[in-house]
Amino acid sequence: MVEQPAVGGTAVGGTALADPAWLAARLIDLAAAWQIDDLRVAGTLWWYMASATLLDAPVHDSRVDPGLTALVVELRPDGSVARVRHTGSARRQIPALREMVRCIVVPLAEVSGAAERSLWAVTTDAIAGHCLAAPARADELTAAIPELPSPRFVDVGERRFVRRGSCCLIYRSPIAGLCTSCPKRPPAERDRLLAALVGDRPG
Repeated sequence: MVEQPAVGGTAVGGTALADPAWLAARLIDLAAAWQIDDLRVAGTLWWYMASATLLDAPVHDSRVDPGLTALVVELRPDGSVARVRHTGSARRQIPALREMVRCIVVPLAEVSGAAERSLWAVTTDAIAGHCLAAPARADELTAAIPELPSPRFVDVGERRFVRRGSCCLIYRSPIAGLCTSCPKRPPAERDRLLAALVGDRPG
């Protein structure tokens, strides 16, 4: 899990998140804060943080409008998304959700060099992270959006985790390391760490 800086930045309208120049500036801010020298890494990490926040309310409430024109976004000083306020409701939420993600992922991939496919995979894992208690909701959303791979889960003891298909690349920062559930870990090591996390056995 990525530990994010405290809130204390500025607020912008959601359409800013689709502006390549605005995104590029936020990636420079994030890269500086996390001591990252590769914009591809910064772009992936920025979207890992942003998608988890942007998708929270829409995943839990099918009436929430996820469209960029209906968002007010609060930023951290490092350029990452801290909070989102939704100002409307949507009759057809899933198409609006797909369009919101597409409008950010396409320019973000362009300015950062990250692959769109990788950013969509991050999106699936963000959705899955909000659906640990309701995996059917994750299946509903990802099945209706062609760009999204299917979500995966793993139960360890009595606790459920996302079996991540994406990597946030935070380990490329000299001030961070691999996440516990990182897909880059050997499966046996990852399972052992997750078991230790829930107290099934000593870590």
